[in-house]
Amino acid sequence: MILEFNMLIFTGISAAMDLKWWKIKNFWPAVYLVGGVIFNAFFGGGNMLISGIAGAATAFALLILPYAAGGIGAGDVKMFMVCGFWLGPDRILMFLLTSFAAVAVWTAILMIRRRFEKEVLKTRLHVAVFAFAASILMAGGLI
Repeated sequence: MILEFNMLIFTGISAAMDLKWWKIKNFWPAVYLVGGVIFNAFFGGGNMLISGIAGAATAFALLILPYAAGGIGAGDVKMFMVCGFWLGPDRILMFLLTSFAAVAVWTAILMIRRRFEKEVLKTRLHVAVFAFAASILMAGGLI
């Protein structure tokens, strides 16, 4: 439950920053990453640290191409890497899948509302909001 609560706080504040400034300030993921290192070292030792590094690397590996293509911002990548550090490689996959499924559903709704205009695909989205939605589902035990 501590993990889910941490993800709610982290993604919730990240979403608020994204909504206000269209970016996630660098200090915020850094603070949570340091907290994750301390938490993992204290509660799980080397195994949890390795799992955290693997989770962050998994998020980075999956998101580097969308970032390079301009599909998501650097703050989104950093946010998901921190989530990966806390969740580990297994849970970050489901978390990413859930977050981006929500993005896809929202994009489909926008396309239907705007009658399939091509400009919809150029619409900027606050990805952190969808990560927060995934955190809510995770806290509720749905993912």
